Amino acid sequence: MTPAGAPTVFVVDDDAGVRASIEGLLKSAGLRSESFGTAEGFLRSNRPDVPSCLVLDVSLPGINGLDFQHELTDAGVQIPIIFITCLLYTSELPVEGACHSFQFCGMARAP
Repeated sequence: MTPAGAPTVFVVDDDAGVRASIEGLLKSAGLRSESFGTAEGFLRSNRPDVPSCLVLDVSLPGINGLDFQHELTDAGVQIPIIFITCLLYTSELPVEGACHSFQFCGMARAP
Protein backbone atom coordinates (compact mmCIF):
# COMPACT_ATOMS: atom_id res chain seq x y z
CA MET A 1 0.00 0.00 0.00
CA THR A 2 1.31 3.44 -0.94
CA PRO A 3 0.97 6.44 1.39
CA ALA A 4 -1.63 9.12 0.59
CA GLY A 5 1.06 11.76 -0.09
CA ALA A 6 2.99 9.52 -2.47
CA PRO A 7 3.62 10.57 -6.08
CA THR A 8 0.60 9.74 -8.21
CA VAL A 9 0.11 8.61 -11.78
CA PHE A 10 -3.23 9.81 -13.14
CA VAL A 11 -4.77 7.74 -15.92
CA VAL A 12 -7.42 9.13 -18.29
CA ASP A 13 -8.87 6.62 -20.74
CA ASP A 14 -12.47 5.91 -21.74
CA ASP A 15 -11.80 2.14 -21.87
CA ALA A 16 -12.32 0.63 -18.40
CA GLY A 17 -10.19 -2.40 -19.31
CA VAL A 18 -7.25 -0.23 -20.31
CA ARG A 19 -7.58 1.80 -17.10
CA ALA A 20 -7.65 -1.38 -15.00
CA SER A 21 -4.62 -2.82 -16.82
CA ILE A 22 -2.55 0.33 -16.38
CA GLU A 23 -3.56 0.64 -12.72
CA GLY A 24 -2.58 -3.00 -12.14
CA LEU A 25 0.80 -2.44 -13.76
CA LEU A 26 1.41 0.69 -11.68
CA LYS A 27 0.34 -1.07 -8.47
CA SER A 28 2.73 -3.96 -9.22
CA ALA A 29 5.52 -1.37 -9.42
CA GLY A 30 4.47 0.15 -6.09
CA LEU A 31 3.09 3.33 -7.62
CA ARG A 32 -0.08 5.13 -6.54
CA SER A 33 -2.62 5.82 -9.29
CA GLU A 34 -6.04 7.34 -9.83
CA SER A 35 -8.03 6.82 -12.99
CA PHE A 36 -10.77 8.67 -14.84
CA GLY A 37 -12.98 7.76 -17.78
CA THR A 38 -13.11 11.31 -19.12
CA ALA A 39 -10.97 14.42 -19.29
CA GLU A 40 -13.76 16.28 -17.52
CA GLY A 41 -13.63 13.80 -14.64
CA PHE A 42 -9.94 14.47 -14.21
CA LEU A 43 -10.52 18.24 -14.19
CA ARG A 44 -13.33 17.99 -11.61
CA SER A 45 -11.33 15.79 -9.25
CA ASN A 46 -9.60 16.99 -6.11
CA ARG A 47 -6.10 15.95 -7.10
CA PRO A 48 -3.53 15.84 -4.32
CA ASP A 49 -0.68 18.34 -4.50
CA VAL A 50 2.03 15.71 -4.96
CA PRO A 51 4.51 14.91 -7.73
CA SER A 52 2.50 13.38 -10.53
CA CYS A 53 2.18 12.59 -14.19
CA LEU A 54 -0.72 11.90 -16.51
CA VAL A 55 -1.20 8.88 -18.77
CA LEU A 56 -3.65 10.27 -21.33
CA ASP A 57 -5.53 8.54 -24.13
CA VAL A 58 -5.21 10.47 -27.38
CA SER A 59 -8.61 9.32 -28.64
CA LEU A 60 -11.17 10.31 -25.99
CA PRO A 61 -14.84 10.97 -26.66
CA GLY A 62 -15.63 14.67 -26.47
CA ILE A 63 -12.26 16.40 -26.25
CA ASN A 64 -9.32 14.42 -27.61
CA GLY A 65 -6.17 14.03 -25.56
CA LEU A 66 -4.12 16.46 -27.63
CA ASP A 67 -6.68 19.24 -27.28
CA PHE A 68 -7.00 18.42 -23.57
CA GLN A 69 -3.23 18.87 -23.18
CA HIS A 70 -3.61 22.37 -24.62
CA GLU A 71 -6.49 23.12 -22.23
CA LEU A 72 -4.35 22.04 -19.29
CA THR A 73 -1.51 24.27 -20.46
CA ASP A 74 -3.87 27.23 -20.95
CA ALA A 75 -5.26 26.64 -17.43
CA GLY A 76 -1.73 26.69 -15.96
CA VAL A 77 -1.77 22.99 -15.05
CA GLN A 78 1.80 21.78 -15.40
CA ILE A 79 1.97 18.00 -15.47
CA PRO A 80 4.11 15.64 -17.54
CA ILE A 81 1.94 13.68 -19.98
CA ILE A 82 2.44 10.25 -21.48
CA PHE A 83 0.08 9.85 -24.44
CA ILE A 84 -1.34 6.45 -25.32
CA THR A 85 -3.51 5.44 -28.26
CA CYS A 86 -4.98 2.40 -29.94
CA LEU A 87 -4.82 4.15 -33.31
CA LEU A 88 -2.76 2.14 -35.73
CA TYR A 89 -1.67 5.02 -37.94
CA THR A 90 -0.60 8.50 -36.94
CA SER A 91 -2.46 9.77 -40.02
CA GLU A 92 -5.69 9.13 -38.10
CA LEU A 93 -4.79 11.99 -35.78
CA PRO A 94 -2.59 15.06 -36.33
CA VAL A 95 0.15 13.84 -33.97
CA GLU A 96 3.07 15.41 -35.82
CA GLY A 97 1.61 18.91 -35.66
CA ALA A 98 0.76 18.47 -31.98
CA CYS A 99 4.35 17.66 -31.05
CA HIS A 100 5.43 21.30 -31.09
CA SER A 101 5.07 21.57 -27.32
CA PHE A 102 6.63 18.22 -26.47
CA GLN A 103 10.20 17.72 -25.35
CA PHE A 104 10.11 14.32 -27.03
CA CYS A 105 7.61 12.72 -29.30
CA GLY A 106 7.92 9.09 -30.29
CA MET A 107 5.84 6.04 -30.95
CA ALA A 108 6.20 2.44 -29.87
CA ARG A 109 4.45 -0.24 -31.91
CA ALA A 110 3.64 -3.78 -30.97
CA PRO A 111 5.47 -6.33 -33.09
